[in-house]
Amino acid sequence: FFEYQRAASATFTDMPLDLLGPLPRTNDLVDYGAYCSTAKPLTGKLLEFVSDPKSKGTIIIAFGTVINWERAPKEKFEAVLDTMNSLTDYRIVWAYNGRAIKTKPHIYVSEWVPQVDVLFDNRT
Repeated sequence: FFEYQRAASATFTDMPLDLLGPLPRTNDLVDYGAYCSTAKPLTGKLLEFVSDPKSKGTIIIAFGTVINWERAPKEKFEAVLDTMNSLTDYRIVWAYNGRAIKTKPHIYVSEWVPQVDVLFDNRT
């Protein structure tokens, strides 16, 4: 992979590199912004979940490929889970693809979450 990357005239990425903090960049790295899609209204179970009238709002947690929950240190994982479980006044939508877990009913866990749609919703 690195041989191909070194020989390439340009590298294109759809990840917003600014989110990773300061990085050395050259002019051959092009961030083209494919990560910005048009939001659609929520439907189905997700709409029902975030529409709970007792909720103070919705929190979305989605790290994409930045965090591999299978490899996360147990104490860090438990700290994240304990924190989410304690926020019972809110609805939490968690894009999670790790091992099977138990959460409280105010946490919606799915391997894939329509992030833009959830963020666009006025309850988030």
